[in-house]
Amino acid sequence: MVCLNNYKFTMSSLTLQFGFSFHDLHTPKGLHKIDAQFCQYFQKSNPSLYQAYEHARAQQDENSDLLVKVAPLLEDFLALLFGIEEEVQSLQKKHHELAPLYTCKRTFIQRQVAKKSPVEDVDLLDGTRLCQELEAYFQGSFSDLTYATYVLSWLQEPEKFSEQLKIARNYGAWALFSKEGQLFHKHSPLFNLPQKLDYAYLIPDEFIPHQREGFGLTDSVSLDQKLWTKQTIVFFARSEKRTHVLKAFTPNNFPLKLRKIL
Repeated sequence: MVCLNNYKFTMSSLTLQFGFSFHDLHTPKGLHKIDAQFCQYFQKSNPSLYQAYEHARAQQDENSDLLVKVAPLLEDFLALLFGIEEEVQSLQKKHHELAPLYTCKRTFIQRQVAKKSPVEDVDLLDGTRLCQELEAYFQGSFSDLTYATYVLSWLQEPEKFSEQLKIARNYGAWALFSKEGQLFHKHSPLFNLPQKLDYAYLIPDEFIPHQREGFGLTDSVSLDQKLWTKQTIVFFARSEKRTHVLKAFTPNNFPLKLRKIL
């Protein structure tokens, strides 16, 4: 039996589409059949992209950009294979709803607020008053997603909404650089700037125990929001002589690069 959060089910209760069984997932013969089914699905869904994919497979061409383009089709196929299209579509919808967080962080918080705001003046800003002024424009309570959504709409007509953008910029500066703002937005996915990574010290010397019950996440901020605003994801793969670092740079466009470290 598999237990994931509040869901309990047995393998026998799950069925695969296209006439496959779970036994096929564990045998080379079965995996070849599933691969053939995926290729057939891929060819019907996007013929031109499939031709490029087929050529890359035949030439054993490691084209990371192509794999990124193929990924959404693979995701849809796996959802169809396991009969979880509705659940995946729900997650995809939520994923797109959080997109303003990343876009606002990249185009406004990092490029305008962080680079152009005078750090020495942030202690003069009143975060509470600025928040109240923003909520008046939001016509509702403040949240990272609401802030990001409104800021992106105001940026479409910056002259018309210059006053609103000024308030949003000042609030962003307060959240980023003042001690009070940093404490208030300690777990914010929007008002935290990415830090440079030292690849020789990715693992901290001391670990703080983190209590967790079962498979349920206990973080105060949504994992989806954190992933959307994460700037660098690092994967390690070891070979006999080298350690490879694989980077994925942004949620919208993942140009995977392989960096070799002696």
